[in-house]
Amino acid sequence: MVDIRLKMIFEEASKLFINKGYARTQISYIANATGISVGAIYTLFVSKKAIFDFVLKSIMNSDYLESDIQLPVKESDFNTLEDDVLELSKAINRDFEKHLGDNDDSYDFEQMLSDVFDVLAKYGVGFLILQKNGTDCGMLYTNYVNFRKHFCEDVKKYVFKFIEEGKFRKLECPEHHARLIIETISWWSMHVRYDAFETNTTISQEMAKKVVLDALLHAYTI
Repeated sequence: MVDIRLKMIFEEASKLFINKGYARTQISYIANATGISVGAIYTLFVSKKAIFDFVLKSIMNSDYLESDIQLPVKESDFNTLEDDVLELSKAINRDFEKHLGDNDDSYDFEQMLSDVFDVLAKYGVGFLILQKNGTDCGMLYTNYVNFRKHFCEDVKKYVFKFIEEGKFRKLECPEHHARLIIETISWWSMHVRYDAFETNTTISQEMAKKVVLDALLHAYTI
């Protein structure tokens, strides 16, 4: 049976790692946020680093948090985390860019927007944690930067592709509009819930997706 305390720690530690940063987050902060005593947390995790790795593992593998996790969670439980994250990043990029080289007219701007939103919504907490903790993440951060560059470049390629196919209005600077599209989706799928100036945790991912797709489709499609 899954220990509900692990889910509580996952939720509150994620927020702290994003907003305070890993270095400035103390176990006592996690204890205060969850209502779990510091002593009890140390029966669940051997260290703050184990909590950090646990959070990233839970984001990249949605089944992990529901599995029978052996306690206490140790840093050594995540020895392959860097490799696993790298492989996941490559898989996301491969899946997203697979329509760039084909002539399938069924893959359009709306579907691309939907795919981008889904990726950022699913893994956005991890992306934000890595963005805010670059100096503490080593190769995890380096791999994230490379993934982000690749993903953003693919969005730009899709924009040019849709313009050439007549599915997209003409733009003076398509590369800048590609960046605007990414940042708009990022705000609605990630930042609004965790680190916006005024966060909003009441808006569902479904509603956020509906709002951002409606706005971008009306802005760019012919």
